[in-house]
Amino acid sequence: MTTGTEPDDATIDRLITLFESGDLHLTEKMCRDLLISFPNSAFVFNILGAVYSGMGQLNAAVDSYRAALESSPQYADAHNNLGLALKSLGRGDQALDHFYKAVRLDTSYGEARSNLAVMLQEKGRHMEACEQLTKATILEPRNALFRFNLGTAQWASGLTHKALSSYERAIELYENYARAHNSRGSLLQELGRSQEAMAAFDEAIRINPDYVNAHVNRGTLCLKLGLDEQAMSDFATAATLQGNGEDSEQAFALHLQLGDMLRELCRYPEAIRAYDSALEIEPDHLDLLARKGKAVVGTGRLAEGLHLLHRAQGLVAFDSQEGITLLYDEAP
Repeated sequence: MTTGTEPDDATIDRLITLFESGDLHLTEKMCRDLLISFPNSAFVFNILGAVYSGMGQLNAAVDSYRAALESSPQYADAHNNLGLALKSLGRGDQALDHFYKAVRLDTSYGEARSNLAVMLQEKGRHMEACEQLTKATILEPRNALFRFNLGTAQWASGLTHKALSSYERAIELYENYARAHNSRGSLLQELGRSQEAMAAFDEAIRINPDYVNAHVNRGTLCLKLGLDEQAMSDFATAATLQGNGEDSEQAFALHLQLGDMLRELCRYPEAIRAYDSALEIEPDHLDLLARKGKAVVGTGRLAEGLHLLHRAQGLVAFDSQEGITLLYDEAP
């Protein structure tokens, strides 16, 4: 950076301390005040971009990072941060370009290599991601996140045993790494090591009882092993937790699967409750109405169940031995 364009070291230290305190609004004010005296400060613009990112104002963050790079085009940290903001805005190709620039400008920048690898992963370039993450783990051998990301890239590349070693190394570095335990469990399940997989899912859930994917994964494994009660418990927990989140599609699928399992076990009132939860998410889903209708019939409320089936599938008939069937119009 050009001498005279940046605040002195003591001021920079105060700005960093304020930012790390988490008071984003006060940090923004300090940045704005400093930019009056140092209008071309790449460092201040970079911090201001991080403030806006923290506030969720991603377009403002992009503008600030670009201002930092106008003052200092070789500023690797600003390229990396700009890449993160662009990725969050769905502008993946631009993000990839800036992660590459960050790595080229600072070959020892492990975080930028990891971010670059994640983008390469998303584009299906798994071996290139492995290469970047291997370099990142050499630069920072005790970074659990880099090891975890490496495991994910290795698994996607078909290097399952190397992936397992990477997940286990990540857990050695950070014992309470719930995501690593969960991914290790999924990989162990793929390798046919069901009991070890179950223990890994158990540990992920012990660390984070609200971990939706771990409940889903454990429930799926329980279903495969014939542990229907445990499977339904996990799916019900996952559905409840996901219902409090933003992924309504997954919540719908979980309620639907739970309802189907309960209906197969003739636990019709519980199945109906699960289907009703799914209907709150997609009230016009005809196939779901039909499934609920069959559960309602199972409770003995024949007229109500047939009404639901009629709404979902058209004319229906019921026979005490043959069950529920659709009635098609006669051919002309």
